[in-house]
Amino acid sequence: MDCGNWIGESSSLTGTDGIAFPGIGATTRDPNKCRWGDEDTDIKAFYKSLACVLEYKSLDKEPEGTFVAKNEKLSIPELVKRLVTRDNIAERLGMTPLEEGFKDIYRRPETITEQDKGRWTGWFMGDGDKVGEHLKYLSRLDNNDEAIKNFSKAMRDWGDNFSNDFFNVQKLGRVIYAGGDDFLGVIYSDKNQVPIHPQAALDWLIDFPNQWQEHGQLKEDGKILGVSVGFIWAAHSVPQRDVLQHCREAEKVAKSLGCHRVTIRVLFNSGQYVEWTCPWDKLSILREYRDRYYKTYAKWQASNFNQELQPNWSHIYTDLSQLTARHAFKLDQDTFDTEFAIQFLNIYFPGIENELLNYEATQHLVGFSDDADAFERAQATMEWICNLIQVGWYLCSNNQ
Repeated sequence: MDCGNWIGESSSLTGTDGIAFPGIGATTRDPNKCRWGDEDTDIKAFYKSLACVLEYKSLDKEPEGTFVAKNEKLSIPELVKRLVTRDNIAERLGMTPLEEGFKDIYRRPETITEQDKGRWTGWFMGDGDKVGEHLKYLSRLDNNDEAIKNFSKAMRDWGDNFSNDFFNVQKLGRVIYAGGDDFLGVIYSDKNQVPIHPQAALDWLIDFPNQWQEHGQLKEDGKILGVSVGFIWAAHSVPQRDVLQHCREAEKVAKSLGCHRVTIRVLFNSGQYVEWTCPWDKLSILREYRDRYYKTYAKWQASNFNQELQPNWSHIYTDLSQLTARHAFKLDQDTFDTEFAIQFLNIYFPGIENELLNYEATQHLVGFSDDADAFERAQATMEWICNLIQVGWYLCSNNQ
C-alpha cells in the first residue's frame, strides 16, 4: 500500500490534494513499510489538537469545530483557507481579518427600533465540481502544459469578471474572494439604501449558472464543469463566523447530493435553520408557484410587480403546517407512499407531478443515490417537498 497517496478534500487548482498533516512529504516515510492504521490515528490526533488550539481549548476538551472539525482530513489549500480566517494568523500574514473586512456590511443598528429591526443578508460560498479530476484529465493530454495553463487563466479571468460584474454592474454587494474555482461573497445594501429583498437574491441565484458558463469556459470534452454553492439567507444577529460555517456546511451538502446544485439555508437569529437543495436547472421552480387565486410570478412580473398581484405563499405554507400537524407526511417502513405529497404539491406547482412520479427525474431533483432503497427514496422525496415549501415561503413571500 502506498501510504503517501492520501486523497483529501480537493478544491483548488494546485493539485496538492493530499491530506495535510505533520508527516506529509517526510523523507523518513517509506510507503512500503508504513502502517495505514497507525498513520490514520496520528492524523486524527493532529486534527483534534489543531481544532483545540485554534479554539483556545485544552486537549481534554471537545472542540466545537469553529475552524476545523476534529474528524476532518483537509488538503493543504483547504486547510490554509480555514486558518487565514483566524484573526491572529491573518494579521501575521498582513491580511485583513475577516471580521474587519465585514464591518462595512450593515446588518443591524446599534439600537433596534421598529423602523429598522435589522437586515437579512445573503452569503454564498462555492467552488467548481471535480476540478481535481479535470486537472488530471488535462495532464494526460499531449499538450498538457498548455492545457493546464489555459484552464488556470480561464479560472482567473472568471474570478475577475465575476467580482467586477457583481460589485460594479449588478451592485448586489461584493465578492470577498474568487480564487481559482473557489469563491465567497455577500449580498447586502448600504446603510442609506433600501434593504436587499430576498427576491433579488433569488433572482441572482437563478441566473448564476449562466454567469458561470458565460465567463468560465470551463469545459471538458465540450461539457461545462459543474459548480456547487452553499447560499445562506441570514438574519441580522447571527455572528458572521457562524454564517461562514453554515456556508461551508451548505456547500458540502450541495456536493454530497450530486454536485452542480445549490443548497439554500435560511438561518435565523436563534441558530435554527430551514434548508433545501436543488439542481441549478430546476431552481426556477420557485417561480412556478400558483396560489389559490391563480396568482403567479409571471403575472406579478408582467404587472411591474404590483404588490396586490404577488402570489401568496402563505396558502401552501399554512396547508403544509396543518397537514404536518396531522402527520399526513409521516412515513414508516410499512407505508411510505409519496403520491399524496406529490399531488398536494401539484396543486400549487401545476405539472410537477410529471417529474416527481418519474424515477430518473426525481433522482435528479432530490439527489438520492443509486443504491437507495424504496423507503430512503420516499423519505428523501418527502423532505425535498417540505423543504421546498418552507424555503420558498421565506424567500418568495412578503413576510420580511
